[in-house]
Amino acid sequence: KSSISGFERLGQIWSKPTEAKIRMTKDADPINVLVFGGGYDMNYEDDSYVPTSSAHAKGNAIYIINAQSGELIWSTSGETGGTKNVKTEKMINSMVGGITVLDRDNDGLMDHLYAADLGGQVFRADFENARPAKFGFTVVNNFSNKRVTRILDTAPATEAFKKYAYRFYERPVVSFYRNEGISGQTVANNGKLFALVNVISGNRSAPLSTLRNTNEYANRVYGIIDTDVTNADLYKNGFTPSVVNITEGKLVNLASTLGATPSEADKNTAKVTMVKGSMHGWFYPLTRFDGYNNVRHNKGMGDSAVINNLLYTTVYNPDKQYGNVASCAAKISGGSERQLYCLPYGICMDDTSVSGTGGYIPAGQGIQELTLGAYNKDNTDIKVLIGTTTITDRIDAAKRAGYGVDGKKKDSNIKDLYPGEAIR
Repeated sequence: KSSISGFERLGQIWSKPTEAKIRMTKDADPINVLVFGGGYDMNYEDDSYVPTSSAHAKGNAIYIINAQSGELIWSTSGETGGTKNVKTEKMINSMVGGITVLDRDNDGLMDHLYAADLGGQVFRADFENARPAKFGFTVVNNFSNKRVTRILDTAPATEAFKKYAYRFYERPVVSFYRNEGISGQTVANNGKLFALVNVISGNRSAPLSTLRNTNEYANRVYGIIDTDVTNADLYKNGFTPSVVNITEGKLVNLASTLGATPSEADKNTAKVTMVKGSMHGWFYPLTRFDGYNNVRHNKGMGDSAVINNLLYTTVYNPDKQYGNVASCAAKISGGSERQLYCLPYGICMDDTSVSGTGGYIPAGQGIQELTLGAYNKDNTDIKVLIGTTTITDRIDAAKRAGYGVDGKKKDSNIKDLYPGEAIR
């Protein structure tokens, strides 16, 4: 309850806590901990609710607790108070999604976490575990937080537009790549490892919302290139993060940069800006759906997943129609599809990718979150997408209602995930 000391910022906990291990002191065994966001503030039921610097939303916190005793070990929030809390000035929005934790050095202990909020922000927290003087390592006496960094800041600056803040309801998805460099050119980060952090926005509290009634404010899928988290100097005194408060101006808008049918040269030009490090990632406005462009009211829904350098994510559109339903009859509103994006730079270089994306796969009526299952009992490591779309829905495009003023049908493709095996 929010009356318990140290947990005053708790809201409604929507997501499953993340399990992790840490070592508190140099001579102690690792302990099990639970990591979770502060939760949901019911004020977000109002489609245009915006917390302010003087009136923060409940749930604007991240907690680490002892999994056995429930004791608070560490927290961060936008508030001052308590010996175990780190104040993070801009943390004023609810943290509803799960927390993504990383083990930096493969010792089984948590070293980093990523968290996203309902105000268009993504944070990374870096930790140093206690360590005995073994194997030539320098002793570290106590577990500690090194810093909390806001790596993404997409919150609108203008008061009139703050109601369009991008709401991230799910945990960030983190995958790792090496900078491939550019043939014949010197690139500072050539060959260096970096993390790609993907998040997608959408109002889960109001999936039928039409607040974003022009695509100027369309929801987005983001790919943030984090070169700090893999930096060997991250824990050294005096280290200054470079991936801080990344705004729209430091990200490539791939929809406008590539256009509807980009050439190979267009794709390469956009990609080079990220390879060189002049841009810190990319985003796509969620304006594509069912093979059409300029579609309004799309929303990212549910967890995303990275498989074989492809981001799989679910997009829901409340205006999608399946056949004719009497006006007084009960019905399922809208439909979902799986959208695919090539990683790490968000651009599919294949000639078959007409738009530069990985295409889409219909997922069925209503909100259909991404569901992965084992291929069979003998191949549990091979994953398949599970959905409710019927064979008829997949084959008979005539059963789909058009979008009228949203634009003419565009060429859209399903990327070949494996050579010679087309997705149909």
